[in-house]
Amino acid sequence: MTVYLNVVELGRSSAKRESLRKKKRDSGKAERKSIFSGSFLWLSGFTVLVMVGYIITVNMVATSGYGIKATENRIEVLKNENDALKIKISEMQSIDTLEKKALELGMVEPEVIDYVNEGENLALK
Repeated sequence: MTVYLNVVELGRSSAKRESLRKKKRDSGKAERKSIFSGSFLWLSGFTVLVMVGYIITVNMVATSGYGIKATENRIEVLKNENDALKIKISEMQSIDTLEKKALELGMVEPEVIDYVNEGENLALK
């Protein structure tokens, strides 16, 4: 009977060992699943964050590109206006234009032209 009890006890202890091993394997799988799901969650979150950052960056670059184009167009318009004003200034400074304007204002040409010499004392005359 003692032999029979020892065999039964051995069977029970091996069954206990087997159930402990199975629990360890199952708990390891659960831990691995939770670690995998956690890392997958982090990886997914990071990927979404990078994509949102990329979209925002592309949007900002496109917006600034339109702003730059509008500014370049404005510069071109101002350069054209500046050129037109330079032409108008040179036309208004021409001798013909000045003579016409002087006649319109009632000015007359002098008959005698007196030049002032630098060495003369004008205050004494």
